[in-house]
Amino acid sequence: MNKDMNKDDKYMEVEHYELDDKRHDKTDKSINEKSKLFYCWALDEEKEITRAESRLFQDVIYVSNLLDKDGKEKLIKKINNYINFQAENEYKDITHEKWDLEQYLVKTPDNIQKILKAIDKENVISFRYHMYDVINKQLKVVPKRESTYRVEPYSLMWYGGNYYLVCYHSKNENEGKIINFRLDKISEVEILDEEIVHHQDVHQIDHKFKYINMFSSEIVDVRIRLKRSKINNAVDTFGEHNFKNIKLVDNDNVEFSIRNVSRLGVITWVMQFFEHCELLKPKDLREEIRDIIIKNAGKYGLDCKVNNSHE
Repeated sequence: MNKDMNKDDKYMEVEHYELDDKRHDKTDKSINEKSKLFYCWALDEEKEITRAESRLFQDVIYVSNLLDKDGKEKLIKKINNYINFQAENEYKDITHEKWDLEQYLVKTPDNIQKILKAIDKENVISFRYHMYDVINKQLKVVPKRESTYRVEPYSLMWYGGNYYLVCYHSKNENEGKIINFRLDKISEVEILDEEIVHHQDVHQIDHKFKYINMFSSEIVDVRIRLKRSKINNAVDTFGEHNFKNIKLVDNDNVEFSIRNVSRLGVITWVMQFFEHCELLKPKDLREEIRDIIIKNAGKYGLDCKVNNSHE
């Protein structure tokens, strides 16, 4: 960006970018407005980074699971030097518990660089993905499968304190879906000489409300009855924009409908708030949740039997 631009010129450039981005439709108007305000603040050369703002940067890095202790300390120092903030590091000693997955974190910046390059060039990538398992009575990190994953990368995004790769993963030539991989469990990223063929625009705000807890599964429309006292939890999960037609059933309960949401994500949310909510529709998902409850009731000393007739 040209440093000789005045503030109005910079604002117009940001406004032009935001409004022309084909990924933003009319439903994102409020998001665009917030983005403009943020960019105007960020581009104001007269503003100084305050201690509070510096602490915000440091806290994000400190709680990240993407870097080891040395990586966190170096990045905090680099950011403070870059923004010319001379205050003493808020964290005199970054306490850090070592874990088995940490062996892969030193390569995280390189992996992110490769993924971003592949996204720009619209190339397929490959990588190994890891998971925890118990080996010889010890918790160990092992490959989730022997072969590498081959995916079409779309975006990187934060969700619930973790950093994710959003991508298209094909099981075979005729079957595939959008799936989310945690960056801290990825290793050996390689850019392949193969172009993306399943082009999709991923908007991060929409994505996090669509794939609840980043579960990739069938997309469904649902209707839920919820205790009025738990509305805040629902809005945090599904997004304020999904509650335009919320209905007050009585003084204690509300009903609302959510469109285009992950089936598995809904199941986990309903089970989490089981005492406070009831899934009303669709019928097949309601029956699936019912069967899960019945199947697991015995673990808690309850004798439930499945009524195959269903309601």
